[in-house]
Amino acid sequence: MKYSELEKLKPYRITKKSSDGTFLMDEVIWISEGGEVNSVHGGGFIYPDEGDSATWDFEAEYAENWEVITVNGNEICRKVEKSKMRKCKGRYYKKRQYHDFETGYFH
Repeated sequence: MKYSELEKLKPYRITKKSSDGTFLMDEVIWISEGGEVNSVHGGGFIYPDEGDSATWDFEAEYAENWEVITVNGNEICRKVEKSKMRKCKGRYYKKRQYHDFETGYFH
């Protein structure tokens, strides 16, 4: 996707860097409510009216393992960690341990 196709408050991974090097490969970005483009790895943001066409010619894809959340008016982009779960009949369940009173072991 090109910059003009990106939606606000969704995480994206850069797949083609910008010509001027502002946005680099595999960098995770998101567009805030105010329109600024934020970078997780760069630790900053850039306004849409800054830079020239070489800044905005990058391409990106939706970053499935990242999420953007808003807490008390502050935006946070964080990596989603999968919990240790196992798949059972197409659904994920947490592995439960039970105590065997005869042997004294947990299973």
